[in-house]
Amino acid sequence: RALPFDENSHGKMPWGGRANQRDTLHGELNWALTSITDAIAFDLLPADTFTKLYRQDVLVASLFRNFLLAIRIFKSSLNLKPVSVPEVPQELILHHRLWKSWDLVVDGTLQRV
Repeated sequence: RALPFDENSHGKMPWGGRANQRDTLHGELNWALTSITDAIAFDLLPADTFTKLYRQDVLVASLFRNFLLAIRIFKSSLNLKPVSVPEVPQELILHHRLWKSWDLVVDGTLQRV
């Protein structure tokens, strides 16, 4: 599959495209993050909490997807604890096995750049 390089980019990172365009780097990363964070939340949160956060409002769902990524980055790299209401099981989220899939997607995407 061809990379979405712009011939006039002069070595700039090819992050072009929209989040909803899966055939771009931006779109592929967004799609993977959405899938993985939704699966982690579905696995760890009570059903009513998952439905409230991920299925009732697209903006709230997007915020919580990014919040799960923030948990991973802040706790593992910076030793900081993000706070949310409702509270979520941060240690379980931090060590969930699906983050390995995210690492593979990011590594694969960066290797294609």
